[in-house]
Parts: sequence; structure tokens; C-alpha cells
Amino acid sequence: MIITKEIRNKTILDFPTPLPSEQVKHFQNYFALAVLRYVDPFLYNEFIVADAPDLQCTAKMFGVEVTTATLECDAAISGDFATYRQTDSEARKQSFEKKITKRGGRMDAYGISYPPKTSSVEYQTIRDAITRKEAKLSQYKDNGFQRLNLFIHYEEPLCPWTETQMRNLFEETRCSQTYDVVYLCASSVLITYQYSNRDYHVIPISRGDYECFGSIARLTLEGNLNIDSPVWTACEEK
Repeated sequence: MIITKEIRNKTILDFPTPLPSEQVKHFQNYFALAVLRYVDPFLYNEFIVADAPDLQCTAKMFGVEVTTATLECDAAISGDFATYRQTDSEARKQSFEKKITKRGGRMDAYGISYPPKTSSVEYQTIRDAITRKEAKLSQYKDNGFQRLNLFIHYEEPLCPWTETQMRNLFEETRCSQTYDVVYLCASSVLITYQYSNRDYHVIPISRGDYECFGSIARLTLEGNLNIDSPVWTACEEK
């Protein structure tokens, strides 16, 4: 994947309307694929967005399930903000802005921020995201997938966890059937954990690159960027 100058110049102002709710999941899948192709193109360049699991290699033997780690309150704030951006009524805009503020969110010219979280709340939110998806494993295995990874999108900076704390989080979710690798993507980092050998890696992601992955996903979803274009398929030295 190559992040072009044109992509880097994109901001939220280039997408004046929010995604319809029915497209949010598709956006998340393209976002995950963008991150994975960027950090490991030789593994993921042959993957496509599909269904059950969300990303699949063309041979349908290796898949990646995609999910988000989100609190119910944050999801409500996101929904209110989407409606805020869709309405032309100043009275309704003020009403939704008050709802967002009451829930602890904050708006500015470029987007929205969510109420601060304690480390314990964040820990449980991420842990729940992993365990929630474990039920899918047996179905995918029965359908012939031999290797399955999990990609978790956490839309905020992570608390300053130690490696030991993060390892403990992943190990607490270990069960008879686990994903081969879990990717935890936050706004400044991609953490990977492989259950079989307890291999743990931290890959820094700049805020600029993170925003670009969202732009690439949005442009592709809306038909303005081809999945076969060099942005998606080329390999760039990092």
C-alpha cells in the first residue's frame, strides 16, 4: 500500500456527510484491510473484503474477523454526531450537540472526542471485544478456514499499558479455541499477539497514517478508489 500526497491531504471536511449506518461495518472492514496491507503487504495483499469472516484470502483458507471495541455510551455519541451532521436544522443541531455534551462528548471543527475512560473500563472493553467474537470460530473452522485472526479497532489512544498488562489481557481470553493472532489497532499503535507462542509486538502508527487509513477506506467504499489501484496494491518501504 502507498499513501499518496492526495490521500494525505484529505480531512473530514472532504467527507461532508457521515456514513449511513448500514455502511459502517463495511467501512470498518476496509479500514482493517488498509492497516494490514500497510504493515504486512506480503501477507495481506491477496486478501479481499468478504463475509464470514470479514477478510479472506482468495483460497478461502485464511480469514480475519473484524470488530470494534466500543462502549455503549460512545456508540450513542457517534450516532448523535452522525445525525447532527445530516440535519440542516439549527434547532436540531443544537439539540444533538446538547445530547452529546450531556453524554460527556465534545465537538470541534474536525470531529468529536469521547469522555475519558479509566484504565479498568478500557481493559474490559477490549477484553469483551475478543470474547464476543470467539463464538464465530467453530463456524469458520467448519467452513474450511484453517487460520483465523482477529482485528479489533479501538478508535482512541490507549491508556499507557505495560507489556505485561497487555499480555495478561490476551491470556485471560485464551480458551479451547482462540484466534491465531489478535490485532489491536488504536489511534497511535498496532499491537499484535500470537497465542501459540505468546509472540507480542508493538507497531507505532502515526496519527497521520491512521487518518489516511480511514480516508482510503471511505474512498474505496464510496467507489472513488479502486481496490486494485497502486494505493492498495503497491508495496512501500517504511
